[in-house]
Amino acid sequence: MEENKPWYGRVWGMTLLAILFLMLVGSVFFVRQVYVFYNELKDGKKPAFLVERRFSGTPNSVAKPDIDLTAIRQKTLGKGDEPFAGPATSSHEIVEFLDFDCQYSKSALNTVHDIIRTRPEIKVIIRDYPLTDIHPDAEQEALAARCVWKQGKPDVYWKYHDLLFANQDRHDADSLKQFAYQAGADSRFETCTQTSQTAGGLQQSMMDATALGVSVTPTFFVDGQIVEGAADAQYLLGLIK
Repeated sequence: MEENKPWYGRVWGMTLLAILFLMLVGSVFFVRQVYVFYNELKDGKKPAFLVERRFSGTPNSVAKPDIDLTAIRQKTLGKGDEPFAGPATSSHEIVEFLDFDCQYSKSALNTVHDIIRTRPEIKVIIRDYPLTDIHPDAEQEALAARCVWKQGKPDVYWKYHDLLFANQDRHDADSLKQFAYQAGADSRFETCTQTSQTAGGLQQSMMDATALGVSVTPTFFVDGQIVEGAADAQYLLGLIK
C-alpha cells in the first residue's frame, strides 16, 4: 500500500525527486556555460551570443530608391581625409565602415581587394566604426590605422590594413606599433597616435556612421546605397548604375 512505502517510493516523492534532478541538471549546465563564457572573455575571444546579436553574417539591406541617395552619399564621404584606393575624383564610390577586430569585417577583406583590382576606376573608401562594447581595443586599432594613412603612403596603409586583419589576436599597443613598422611606417606613427586631431577624425567617422544608421560591421555604401554584411564584390558592383 502507498502509505507503507518509503517517501521516495510514493508518487509525490518520485515527483519531487524528478523535479530536484531536473533542477540539478539545469544548475550544472548554467554554471558550465558561465565558466565557458568567462574563460572566452578572459582569453580575448568573443562568445557567439555577443557577436550574433550584432550581425547575421550575410548582406541583408539595400536602400530603397525613394531615399535621398545624394545626401547619404555625401555623408558617407566624410571630410576627405579617410583612407582610400582608386581615383580621388571618381564618379563612383564604395565606402566601407569596418571594425578591425570584427571577424565579419575580416571576411570582407577579399571583397575590397577584388574591387580595387578589377575596377580600379572606382574609389574605395575605408571608414571606422569600432564596436567598442564587444571589442574594447577596436578604437585604438582604428586610430593606429589612421596614423599610418596620414604618412601619405597608400601602399603602406593597405599593408597595415591587411596586417591588422591577419593578426586579430595581436592588437595590443606593442603589436600595433610593430605592424606599423613592418608595413613601412616611420617614427611619426607613435607621435600621431597621441594627437587629438587624429582622435577627432575617428570620432567624426563614428558620428557619421551613427547618423547614417550603421549598426553592424562591415556596412558598405555603394553610391549611397547601404548594404549590411560581408557581401562579395559582384554583389556590390551590381548596385552601381
